[in-house]
Amino acid sequence: MANEENQVRKETPFTIIRAAFIICLICSVIVSTAAIVLSDKQAENRAIDRQRSILVVARLIGETERVTGNQINELYSTFVVPRLVNLKTGQFTDEMSIDNFDSLALANNPNQSMAVEPSQDIAGLGRIENLSLVYIVKDKSGQLDKIILPMRGPGLWGQIYGFLAVDGNLNEASNIIFYKHAETPGLGGEIDNILWRQQWNGVMLFNEQGDVVVEVVKQRDPNSAVANQQIQGLAGATLTSQGVNNFVRFWLGEAAFGPFINQLRTMSPEEIVKGVN
Repeated sequence: MANEENQVRKETPFTIIRAAFIICLICSVIVSTAAIVLSDKQAENRAIDRQRSILVVARLIGETERVTGNQINELYSTFVVPRLVNLKTGQFTDEMSIDNFDSLALANNPNQSMAVEPSQDIAGLGRIENLSLVYIVKDKSGQLDKIILPMRGPGLWGQIYGFLAVDGNLNEASNIIFYKHAETPGLGGEIDNILWRQQWNGVMLFNEQGDVVVEVVKQRDPNSAVANQQIQGLAGATLTSQGVNNFVRFWLGEAAFGPFINQLRTMSPEEIVKGVN
């Protein structure tokens, strides 16, 4: 009985708090150590996921094709050439390393980004980075096949991130993919649906004057004279459709990749692949 009374007296609020503190401290050390140890692996997985998205939008691998990380690395290094572009001049540049390139970090840095004129800011981004990382895709003979452009903009519930594949003729889209978003499954989330995304294959992006003409519309008329530049919007997801329409048109326009596209039109396919101006 005396031992039980002593045990009860020892379990004071202080001892309970001390025990909880020690447990929390041990757990935090374990979590912190795991985060540090796994950080490199997490960064590697993010890079592989990004490369996979680029290979899918470039049609170098299938949507559901099973490929290993090594296979992804091999395909990517064989057919994809990442290049930095100065969005102000539209020219290729080597002024920054592409290793661990972070466009959002640049966009949030006033010294490495530029404000978008309100009249041009149809995507509501406010500021965009001065430099962007694009991807030149080669065919099996080493010739220019596609240009992959990164794009982002607001949807219904948050930012949508994706890649648009522009055909080597620089006039048509080849594919589009969205690798990160928070749109409603079954509604706005249908931007992931391959049947909806297939509409982008061959759709006209620019007219003969170089103006952006592609448009996501509420009701597409297949018999219309402009049907080849229209994408049928998602049923029940008007805001998501408008968001995609706005940011695709923005990034293709003069405030973003427009000068780059114009610069490419003055270059030979060989020069584009080499990334020289």
